[in-house]
Amino acid sequence: MSLTNDPLLIIEGEDDERVWQQATRASQGRIRLFPVVATSVDQQSALELFCAPLLRALYDDPIVYSLRDGDGNQTDLDPVGPVIRFRLRCYAIENLLVTDECLTVLKTTWPKFQESAKKWAHENQGHRDAQFVRQLSEAPDRMRKQKIKQIRQLICAIADSKKPWEVVVGQAIGGLDPTLQNTGEAGLLDFIGAKASQSLLKITNLQLPSC
Repeated sequence: MSLTNDPLLIIEGEDDERVWQQATRASQGRIRLFPVVATSVDQQSALELFCAPLLRALYDDPIVYSLRDGDGNQTDLDPVGPVIRFRLRCYAIENLLVTDECLTVLKTTWPKFQESAKKWAHENQGHRDAQFVRQLSEAPDRMRKQKIKQIRQLICAIADSKKPWEVVVGQAIGGLDPTLQNTGEAGLLDFIGAKASQSLLKITNLQLPSC
């Protein structure tokens, strides 16, 4: 637990930390989490093991969360004592950037972004990421299970936005309607996962698969 009594959220990397800090601010108090940063998956595992007995000794009913990247693995994670563990239902936090809600924050839609991305790739054929951008624009699943970290800020630029990508994703998460039942296969809730959305985002009426 943190000094503010907000549940700890163990995450991997400073990028994830900035996203969740922005999400808590944008939610106007609905999302209450205290991000704790691990620098690697191994350190994340170590923190989970460290927190479990410590917090049980300090609190009667501790609540701790840990959110991992998908990294191509969609299997559920068992809890470690009071540490409830989730895995993103996409490759990594950057993949949330192409969900419908994040594109709305960028003031565009997936069809419009596809058109802009193809145009950009055509006009910038010498750019190292031109082919990658084209692949994203043509991917039926928006490259959900592939690493898109190298073009995360480029996605914002193609959408004609100067916002940092972490701010875009955080604002989209924080702005979710808590009464939502589903956001579709290209929506934030599906990319994050039902169990994580219910616990971390306080979305209580979900009608998504339990994963």
